[in-house]
Amino acid sequence: MRLRINFLVIMTACLHVMVDTSNAFPQDSVKAKTFTEGISIGLNAHYGFILVHRDNMARLVKGHIPAFEFTLEKQMSGSSANHSIYNFPSIGVSLWHSDLGNKKELGSGSAIFGFINFPLIRSKRFMLRYKVGSGVGFISKPFDREYNYKNTAIGSQLNMFLLVQLNAKFQLSEKLGVTAGLTFSHYSNGSYKVPNLGINVPTVSIGMTYDLGNYQLSSFDKEKKEHGKDLDLNVQFGGGAREINPIGGPRYGVFYVTVEGTRRMDRRRKLGVGLNAFYDASTMVIYNRNSDNIPSSNQAEFIRYGVHISHELVIGRLSAITQMGVYLYSKYKNDGSFFHRFGYRYQITKHVYADITIKTHWAVAQYVSLGMGYKFN
Repeated sequence: MRLRINFLVIMTACLHVMVDTSNAFPQDSVKAKTFTEGISIGLNAHYGFILVHRDNMARLVKGHIPAFEFTLEKQMSGSSANHSIYNFPSIGVSLWHSDLGNKKELGSGSAIFGFINFPLIRSKRFMLRYKVGSGVGFISKPFDREYNYKNTAIGSQLNMFLLVQLNAKFQLSEKLGVTAGLTFSHYSNGSYKVPNLGINVPTVSIGMTYDLGNYQLSSFDKEKKEHGKDLDLNVQFGGGAREINPIGGPRYGVFYVTVEGTRRMDRRRKLGVGLNAFYDASTMVIYNRNSDNIPSSNQAEFIRYGVHISHELVIGRLSAITQMGVYLYSKYKNDGSFFHRFGYRYQITKHVYADITIKTHWAVAQYVSLGMGYKFN
C-alpha cells in the first residue's frame, strides 16, 4: 500500500496529448519555427535491479533485471504554441517487457504506455531529453494465497506502470541514431488490491533509432497567442475503490467532491486553491478495529474535509496535476494531517474535463480515483 510520492508525480502520459489550443486567445503575427513531422522507431535494451524499499521485499530479489523496450515516436511539428514552449517535444507509445529476476515468485513484467520526450539540449546531431510516461502494466505472477504467498510486493496482475527517463540521442546519419539512458520504472495498483508495496526498477539502457522523417527546422509566419489570466472555478466529483489488510477482504468505495479556483500564470502553468470533501468507507473499519476507540457506525462522521493548493503543468488539453492539502476535520487521524493528489486532467470541451489521480499521505498511497468536472470561466 506504500508508494513513494516522487515516483508518482511523474506522470505520466501521453499518446492522448492534444496539443491544439486553437482559438482561445487574442493573437498577432510573429515569426516561428516548425519541424517536418515524422515517425521514429526504436529498440532499447535495459539492465537494472529491483529497488528494495521495504525489508520484507529483500528475499524476493534473486538477480538483475534485463528489459527490452520498443518505441514508436512522433516529432511535434511546432505548428502549435505548446510545441515551441517545451522545445519541440515528441510523443509516442512504448511496449516494455522485462524479467523480474525471480521467475518463481515474481515472473515477468510487461507494459504498454504513452510518453512525452522533452528536449533539454538540442543540436544538429545530439539531443539530451527527459521522458515521462504512464500506462498499463502486467505482472505474470502476483500474490496468490495458495500458490504464490511469498510475493509480498504485488497483489494484482493488472497495474499502473510509470516511467521517467533521462536519455541522450546521437544521430549517426540522416536516419540512424543511437541512444543511451537512465530509467526508473514502477508497477503499482494504487491499493486497489493488497499487497501493494510496488515494484521499482532502475535501469541503464542503450538502443538504436530509425527516423522515417527528416526533422528539418524551417520558419513560417504564425499568430502569437497571449494567454489571459482570468480566474476559473472548477467543480469536480469522482471516486474509486481500495482494499485493506487482511488480504482477500472486500473492496471499499471512496468518493470525493472538490471546489477549486485556478488562475493561469503563463503558457505552461496554473496555480489554484480548493476545498475538498472525502469519504473512504474503509476508514471506519480501520477505526473500529482499534480497541482504544469507541466503535462508531455513523458513516457521516468519517467524511474528511480539507483545503489544498494546486499546480497544473499545461500541455494543450492535458494537465499534470499536483496538489498538497491539509485536513480541516478528520475523525480518522492515522494518516496524519496532510494529503496529496497527483495525476492527469484532460479538457474534453471548453467546460467539461476528466481526470485520473492518486491520493496519498506522504509516502503512503490511499487510492486511485476517476473524476469528472465542470469549469466555469
